[in-house]
Amino acid sequence: MSNQPRKELNDDHKLTKLCLRITNHDHDAEQELVQHFLPYIVTIVGRKISVQYQADIVQEVLLQILIKLRASEIREPSALKYYIGSIVAHIIAKTFGFLQAAQLVSFEDVEMESHSESAFDNIAANDKKIALLSAIEGLPQPRDQQLLKALLFSNQEKMSICLQWDIEPTQYDRIVHRAKNRLIKAIKR
Repeated sequence: MSNQPRKELNDDHKLTKLCLRITNHDHDAEQELVQHFLPYIVTIVGRKISVQYQADIVQEVLLQILIKLRASEIREPSALKYYIGSIVAHIIAKTFGFLQAAQLVSFEDVEMESHSESAFDNIAANDKKIALLSAIEGLPQPRDQQLLKALLFSNQEKMSICLQWDIEPTQYDRIVHRAKNRLIKAIKR
């Protein structure tokens, strides 16, 4: 019986009717839609973030979809699957951006910063950063520029960069390696 809604929703016409019923605040239609898309949403979210955040993200995605459908803001129900992917990416980026902003500096970081070698060392380090930033900005590919800045200057983690730039984690190492190689070639010129 739980597979029946999935079979029914494979037809675009039936999905359109279901979305119309949701627009008319039919709670049974909402349940049917949730039953149909929940496994898909869980799969997408599970590929992108750790388990501790998955339930909250899935719930937020479902809530946003239902709100948009109730307000008739989704015009192509047949493209709902793709719209869901977009909502997932947006919510994850928003959530992780908030989580990163909320993180506090640890005491170890403060101690390390206060024990810097000398003002001359700081100036030399800043000069190196400026030269590196200039080389990155000279790269012809904007994606390489943004990716390397996030990696080298923002100290973002792999998953955060993957989410922000919509990169599959399995492709991350290859993409970063190529961007670094292009940067090295640009510096050597």
